[in-house]
Amino acid sequence: MRLLAASLGLVLIAPVASAAEPATYLGMIDAGSSASRLQVFRLSPDGATISDVLELAVETAPLASGASNAATAGDVAIRPLLGALDHALAQQGISKASVDIHLMATGGMRLLAAPSARAIEASVRRTIAESGYRPGRVETISGEMEGFYAWLDVNVLLGRLAPGQAPVGIVEIGGASMQVAYAGAPASDPGVVTASYGGATYSVRSVSLLGLGAEQARKSVLAGADAGACYPSGLAGDNGLSGAFDGARCTGAFATIVSAPAKALPRAEIGDVRFIGLGRPLTGVLADWRLAQDNPAAMKDAAYAQCRLPWDEFNRAHGDTRYTPHLCANSLYLATLLFDDAGFGLDANKVVAAETLAGRRPSWTRGAALMLRN
Repeated sequence: MRLLAASLGLVLIAPVASAAEPATYLGMIDAGSSASRLQVFRLSPDGATISDVLELAVETAPLASGASNAATAGDVAIRPLLGALDHALAQQGISKASVDIHLMATGGMRLLAAPSARAIEASVRRTIAESGYRPGRVETISGEMEGFYAWLDVNVLLGRLAPGQAPVGIVEIGGASMQVAYAGAPASDPGVVTASYGGATYSVRSVSLLGLGAEQARKSVLAGADAGACYPSGLAGDNGLSGAFDGARCTGAFATIVSAPAKALPRAEIGDVRFIGLGRPLTGVLADWRLAQDNPAAMKDAAYAQCRLPWDEFNRAHGDTRYTPHLCANSLYLATLLFDDAGFGLDANKVVAAETLAGRRPSWTRGAALMLRN
C-alpha cells in the first residue's frame, strides 16, 4: 500500500531504526488502555503478504499507569512481554536478530500530558534495546491512525480492496476511545487519509472519539445521579453505587454523553456503508447475551428484559464473570452510541460484529505492520 496524502499532520511511513535490510518479522506491541499485547507478523520480501506468527499477552500494568515513574515504565509494563517473546521465538527457532519491535500506544497514553507520554516512550525504547531487540517506532498514535489501520486490516482480510469490490467501514470500540473509519469521504476534508491499494485510491475518513470507549463512558455515568439506573437492583459497587435498573433513564444518561461528539460523523456519507463492529465491548456483550454477531440491535431489548432481574439472579443467569456486573450498562451504552439518533444513527441491518474474519482475528496492528513495511 502506498500513501499518497494525509491531512492529519503525521508522518505515516518511517524506516525502521536500522539502516540494514528490513527484518523478516515485525513485532507489534499494542499498548492499550487496560493492557498490552504483542503480535509477531511475517512479511514477504515484497511486503505483499503478511502472516500471523504468534500473539502474546502477559498480566502487567497498562503502560500509561507508569506516568508516576516514567523511567521504569518500560521495565514494568513491557519487559515481561519481551521475556515471553524470547521463549516463544526460541521454541519456533526464530532468531531475535530477525525481529524488529515496534510499540504503538493508544487511548490510555493519549490521556497523559505530552511530557509524561514522551518519557514513558523513551523508557520503552531503552527496554526494547536492553532486551536484545532492534527498536522500531515507539510512539503514541492518534485515534485517527488507529482507526485507519483497523480499516486497512479488515478490508485486506475480506479482500474488499480488490478491483470491483466495495470496502466496508469499521467501528471499533475499546476501553478509553472508539474509532469509526470508512472510505468515500471527500479527500480534501480534515481527518481524511487518501491511500492507494491494488491500483485503486481510497479516501478514508477516520474519526476517533476519546472518552467514548465503553469503560470511560461508564465512568462518566457512574459520576452522575443516574448511575444506578444502568445496573440490576441489589448490585452494590464502589463509590456508593446501588443498582436500580431503569432502562429509559440509563439510555438518557448515555445519550447525554454521546450526543455532542457523535456529530463528528457526517451522516450523509454513511447511508450505504456496511460496517464491521470490532472490539471486546461489542463482541463480548453479544456473546454474553447469546445474541448472533449480526444482530447487535437486539442488545437494547435484551437489556430492557433481563436487567430487571435482581442482581443475584441476574449474576447466576449470565455467568458470574468479571464482565457480568457491567453487562447492562455496556449494552445500553453501545446501543445508544451506535443506533440511536443521539449517537451515530447507524442502520442496524448494516452492522455485523466480528471476532474473526477469514479465520483471523482483526487487528489494527496488522494494518500498521503493512504500512510500516511499505
